[in-house]
This record gives sequence, structure tokens and C-alpha cells, in this order.
Amino acid sequence: MLKSYQKSVKDADNELVHLYEIRDSLSERFGSKKSAIQKLGITSTVWDEIGKLANSLPLKQGRHRGKALGALRNAEQTELDKARKSVTHLIEKYLAHLEHDKSTDNHMHSKN
Repeated sequence: MLKSYQKSVKDADNELVHLYEIRDSLSERFGSKKSAIQKLGITSTVWDEIGKLANSLPLKQGRHRGKALGALRNAEQTELDKARKSVTHLIEKYLAHLEHDKSTDNHMHSKN
């Protein structure tokens, strides 16, 4: 996740592609979108935000440039900010999940 975020900073032409990789890695880590949403304690709307920006909009920095029907445009600064904020939130939720698991494990081991 951190490597993808670093790539997004260094490779502005593909920023949304790299940011989307973060969500993709969470889906892979938890086995599915549904499981990731549940384990991270987020809504589908929160999960779908980066997908909308990276996949659906006809943006030059997006993932599906060749599938856009019209002309591609550069992402607006507000869209890029929203994408960054979206994946930062996902990373924060994942870190909280890891901390929770760690504290649960420690609690379980201290009882034994």
C-alpha cells in the first residue's frame, strides 16, 4: 500500500491508477470487497469513492483511459484531493484494524 502511495506521488500521470491499487490490495487481503468493508468498518460509499474517480470518470490519470467514450480530461485538483483523502482513510482504517487484531491477540495470550 505504501509503495503504491509513493508511486502515486512520483507518477502524476498515473496517480489514480496507483491510488486504486491501495483499495485493490485491501480487497485482495480480505478476500473480497464485502469482507474488506466489513473488517474495516466502512460503508460501500466510502469504498466506492476511489473506484468512481479511478474507473468511471474520463480522466487522463484514470485506469480505463481507452474505455472512455468522449475526450479524456485532466483530473481537477479537487478530484485528486478527494482520491488521496479516500485512500488515506482506507489506510487509516486498515491500520486501526491491525491494531485491534494485535490488541485482541495480546489479550487472548495474556489469558492463557
